Amino acid sequence: MKALIQFFLERSLLVKLIFAGVLALGIYSMLSIQKEGFPSVDLNMITVNTAYPGASAEDVELNVTIKLEEEIEEVDGLYETTSTSRENYSSIVISADEDADEQAFKDIVADIQQAVDKTRDLPSDLDDLPVLNVASTSDTPIIAINLHGDHDDLRSIMPTLERGIETLPGVSGVDKIGYFDREIHIEIDPIKARDFRVSVSDVLRSIQARNLRTTGGTLES
Repeated sequence: MKALIQFFLERSLLVKLIFAGVLALGIYSMLSIQKEGFPSVDLNMITVNTAYPGASAEDVELNVTIKLEEEIEEVDGLYETTSTSRENYSSIVISADEDADEQAFKDIVADIQQAVDKTRDLPSDLDDLPVLNVASTSDTPIIAINLHGDHDDLRSIMPTLERGIETLPGVSGVDKIGYFDREIHIEIDPIKARDFRVSVSDVLRSIQARNLRTTGGTLES
């Protein structure tokens, strides 16, 4: 070790040249290396989302989520399947086995798509067919915009704002949260209902019979 130290002490010019070379190589690497602020990383996860406007959480669970899950769970190579059913919306998150390579994962995605496509007896009034997406870190929102004010005013400006953001370069999509569909609230006078011998169930059945769009929604009493 002493001989090595003595060697470099006697050759200071060589030490300076080596230091300058290492510094130059470091600067070159820093400037040329590829950098991404939001790198895309596949997570071996797939989501299946279904919009069912006007349906209660129970209707979504029974008529959409369970039927899709029964078909999806027949696919080989899955690690875990979780689902969420709420008013108007169903979401199923599927995790593939961690040891699945790129080709195996592609096969799993294709099998899940086939399972979704062959699911029978889904409601005919779905807003659209179930949508399958491969989860990636690039799907993580990078900015959230919060709007406060009168609901009707917000409803009138939201479509314009959404379209404007979607046209910006580099924007892959815009999701709205807390954007409620229009609702009609029907209040039943219990005295008049008794006089006319009309029950709450009669009212609900009458609404459903005249509704050509979707389910009767949620009944609160």
